[in-house]
Amino acid sequence: MAYQTNPSVDDIVRLQSELDIQIAENQTLIAELASVRKEIDTQNIERRKRAAELGIANKELEFQDGEKEKRATELGIANIELAFQDEEKANELLNLGSQILSWLFRTRKKASAPPSLVLRISNSPIKTRKKANALLSWDLLILSLRIKTKKKASVLLS
Repeated sequence: MAYQTNPSVDDIVRLQSELDIQIAENQTLIAELASVRKEIDTQNIERRKRAAELGIANKELEFQDGEKEKRATELGIANIELAFQDEEKANELLNLGSQILSWLFRTRKKASAPPSLVLRISNSPIKTRKKANALLSWDLLILSLRIKTKKKASVLLS
């Protein structure tokens, strides 16, 4: 039979003291862990807030991109409309040049263009003025060659 010794009161007091110290250390660690946990929770909340702000900013950028694309489309359409208007003006000038030729052949006179035509040409944009001046130069060339019939002029024009 093994002999058991009962711990002495001093041993019990010493062990109780060590346990109290360990409990105090554990409570300190628990308090530190709680503090760290609070800090992590605060950081997580800040990260969620920042993520929400970034999400909103991203949506705003997407909206702005959509607006820019819409504006670019509108500008493209406006550009096409302007090009179409320029084409219409060029066609109008060509028709006007044709009318000048017809008028010159009908009158068979060495005359300059009628005043209304000169005004219309001088009020036109530079690009269309150049075309009109080229047509007038062609008319003057035809007059200087003294072409007598429309048929001869049409051969030269073709």
